[in-house]
Amino acid sequence: MKIDNVKLDSEWVLAQFPLLADGAGDFSFFDNAGGTFPCVQSNSISETFYNQYKMQPYGATEKQAEAGRLMDVGRAKMAELVGVEITDLTYGPSTTQNFNNLAHALTDHIMTGDEIVVTNQDHEANIGCWERLVQLKGAKLVFWQVDAGGELQLDDLRQILSGKTKIVSFTHSSNIIGSINNVNEIADLVVDTCAQKPLIFADGVSYAPHNLPDIGKLNVDAYCFSTYKTFGTHMGIMYASKRLTKLARAQCHFFNIGVKNYSVFDAAGPDHAAIASLAGIADYYADFARHHGMNDVKNLNDARAFACAIMHEAETALLSELLAFLAAKPNVTIYGRSGVAGREANVAFRVEGVSSQSIVAALGANNIGAKYGHFYAYRLIQALGLDLDDGVVRLSYAHYLTKADNDRLIAALDEIF
Repeated sequence: MKIDNVKLDSEWVLAQFPLLADGAGDFSFFDNAGGTFPCVQSNSISETFYNQYKMQPYGATEKQAEAGRLMDVGRAKMAELVGVEITDLTYGPSTTQNFNNLAHALTDHIMTGDEIVVTNQDHEANIGCWERLVQLKGAKLVFWQVDAGGELQLDDLRQILSGKTKIVSFTHSSNIIGSINNVNEIADLVVDTCAQKPLIFADGVSYAPHNLPDIGKLNVDAYCFSTYKTFGTHMGIMYASKRLTKLARAQCHFFNIGVKNYSVFDAAGPDHAAIASLAGIADYYADFARHHGMNDVKNLNDARAFACAIMHEAETALLSELLAFLAAKPNVTIYGRSGVAGREANVAFRVEGVSSQSIVAALGANNIGAKYGHFYAYRLIQALGLDLDDGVVRLSYAHYLTKADNDRLIAALDEIF
């Protein structure tokens, strides 16, 4: 179904988020890259589970059985939403932990002299685990370095790939400069260049809140994102290909290998209510699609695509206004692309002669939530030659932000610098 002339219904959207449903007044939140508000669909399942079914699931009683059923529904709906099989997904406390578990699971795969390619554009979650692994195994960490503007260039990747490359791990989009990296284009280059077919991993934490992908169509062996940044509870989800799973040393108890609902990457059992509440995230995308005109929602993956297109359009309109405002200020440096093309709704900038800390404090005085710093992309801030403590001001959008929020933000910034 086409979305031509379908506009996001802000009133309906705000009603789906308890933090916003009763009217946020003059409060506007622009730190959504650090975590989005949870939707009522997810919250209601969590509340029901904790109040009525917080017990070991899959037992003989009706309540124990229902606890297990709710968890099964959560797993099934999330898998359908992102276009993969139920058994392809691993659930952990965070994406950082999932990457750590993944690195531990590949200790047998990496040998002395092997090379793992990472980028200095990434969040540290997708660097540090691989750095520790190569140190443990006598392998080598090879950096795909950003250019002067913080961008990753395919020609630079081509030059560092070799017959020793065993893993290539990169971010789908930068949580600082907002640039979107073409996952399949990168994967194709790696496969075409390296006869040994390295494992390919992508960190989707920064990208997924703006356009939750159809993971089944990405040519990767692992893809990670976080549900607390996609309108749910605090948890990390990792897709793992069957090839990757076969190569992995199990991180779960040995007697759970191959058992239903257990992944070899599970170092510990996930929160049961959080698993059940995954169904609420999927329900939100489906409800959004229905409300905006997709009357026949037969597949959650289709609903996701329809909803994301409308969400993206709404975010992009606001982002364009902010970029134009910042670009007109001669003392402002925007990091990343100057326009909305190829950029997620996430903006980082500095102001000459004004600290990032003071800007965020002044925004806070106007009841506008934002953050400053390196945002765990420490090595990117280093590469850009910026102060590691003061970092950048980051303003990140979610589709529940309105024109009024954006106008309030821009007016406040105009007074600050």
